[in-house]
Amino acid sequence: MQPSSVPSRWRVLVIVLFWTYTLLNTYFVLTPVLGAAPPMAYILVAVLLGGFSLSHAIYMLGPRHALSFFALSAAISLAFEGVGVATGVIYGPYHYTDHLGPKLFGVPLVVPMAWFMVIYPSYALANYLVDGRVVSEPRPDPVRLIGLAALSAMLMTAWDLAVDPQMVMYGHWTWHVNGPFFGIPARNFVGWLATTLTVYLTYRFLEARWPPRGLWRQGERTFERLPLFIYGMLALGYPVGYSLLGRPELAVVAFFAMGTPCLIALLQVTPNTVAT
Repeated sequence: MQPSSVPSRWRVLVIVLFWTYTLLNTYFVLTPVLGAAPPMAYILVAVLLGGFSLSHAIYMLGPRHALSFFALSAAISLAFEGVGVATGVIYGPYHYTDHLGPKLFGVPLVVPMAWFMVIYPSYALANYLVDGRVVSEPRPDPVRLIGLAALSAMLMTAWDLAVDPQMVMYGHWTWHVNGPFFGIPARNFVGWLATTLTVYLTYRFLEARWPPRGLWRQGERTFERLPLFIYGMLALGYPVGYSLLGRPELAVVAFFAMGTPCLIALLQVTPNTVAT
């Protein structure tokens, strides 16, 4: 294979994963009409969307940075989740059921991939909101790095406001307490912020010290913004799904929590930045 053909072939892989996940996500949104999805389908979501995030990250950040980002995300999320399941300290008392497959330290093996599948789009969206680019220019400014990490963590936690009630509803994990947010304890969202902030801070300081060198080229604006489309797809999918389930209150939460940053990003797409 010629070196020049690597970016093109990699782009094809990313696009195939993007559209395959899009079809699966459409099915999930329509499950109230089509019937409940089997537990294996949720594992497939993590594999497809996680695979998209990792492959797109490899293209945009380069293999070393992307794999480092994924490894940090997987290790940190597994550590936090393992402690959380064992003690209830981080997220509140809960346990995973057997729906998501084999477990390590009480945590399904697919869960670290599930964290990264939205950690990367949230990272890309934060960069775009601040700098108008999916991959920001790394700067050795601690205040900026902490701010970007915090924004990324908040975007990621906004997703949990939408996904956690659904996953409890479908029996993928069970809370041992009746919390104030649709049965979920408020501590859970503090734990999500702490987990994702740790991931983002670790990676962003690494990125600032060793700037990424991806495969992408100027002018690939649509391809560059695919993670933003993923986040936007989730921002629209959860409200529609919850509305079909007869849960308008959850639809409103999901729409505003995830839809607001998506709208801000959309307003940044000017005629000068329209994809070629």
